Amino acid sequence: MSGRASGNRFGWLSEEEDQRAEEARQEEPPVPLPGSPAPEPTDLRSGLPHGLPGIGGRRKRNRPKNPEALRNDPARMMAGARIRKDVRRRVDQALADPAVSGDAKTNFSLLVEGLLVRWLEEVGYPLHGR
Repeated sequence: MSGRASGNRFGWLSEEEDQRAEEARQEEPPVPLPGSPAPEPTDLRSGLPHGLPGIGGRRKRNRPKNPEALRNDPARMMAGARIRKDVRRRVDQALADPAVSGDAKTNFSLLVEGLLVRWLEEVGYPLHGR
């Protein structure tokens, strides 16, 4: 039987095998009886049980987290803003220039935070924790 004649690109499978595959997809999982042990927890992405060697949920990091990184500071949160591309490029150039930033450890996040803190003080909403 040719796959082209039937319009099925998996025409090399027999009709009997196709029927069994369809029936297997339509079967529902069995309902556990009351008092029976709870099923093993499964990984929702793959449907495989946890705790088996070689099968796990999330991948582990190969290196420890950097506690000094801004993303690991619990007092900070992610905030997004839309700015023009040319402005962002010039800011990145200025931050990379040692004549502008000097020896100070400055990045885009610290720059934006400093500008926002200064603005809050100008409009009369200073931060009390600083």
